[in-house]
Amino acid sequence: MADMSTTLPEPIPPRKPREKKRTVPKKVRAAITALNNGTAKTVKKAAESAGISREYFSRSMSKPHVAEYMRTMSARTIALASGRAAAVKVDLLDCESSHVRNDASSFVLGVAGIQPVQTNLNLNLRGEIPHAGYVIDLTGREGRRTVDARGNFKEVFDDDNVIDITPSQRTEP
Repeated sequence: MADMSTTLPEPIPPRKPREKKRTVPKKVRAAITALNNGTAKTVKKAAESAGISREYFSRSMSKPHVAEYMRTMSARTIALASGRAAAVKVDLLDCESSHVRNDASSFVLGVAGIQPVQTNLNLNLRGEIPHAGYVIDLTGREGRRTVDARGNFKEVFDDDNVIDITPSQRTEP
């Protein structure tokens, strides 16, 4: 009698389910277009212009495929407007206002990679690092804080070194 070995065929691996391509509803696309082209300034106005409720539009915007559509459309809008913006910057180089010409030329030079030397200096004497700049760590030295006659704060150390710690009077441009 012949050897009756039973071998089963290899099992077929299960197919991966196709990922469904989710479409953005037509009215939601219309509301997104209204936001992107500026005809609607708020989500409420965009929803009204598309004939949907604000709540439905807000819920739709939280869905990943709708948010991705919005990002894509926004990037496209910015890409199309960048040429116009560049032309405006170039036109401002010939403006009558010297202040506007200076700002436009600084921007154009900055885009070209030519920037002025930075002269801002941020000095931090307390050892905290919330801002970029130089930090002088004085944590190992014991000193006492005093206030002079003009109201300026000073840190006086045992070796009679004095460091003025009065906050600078920064003016924003």
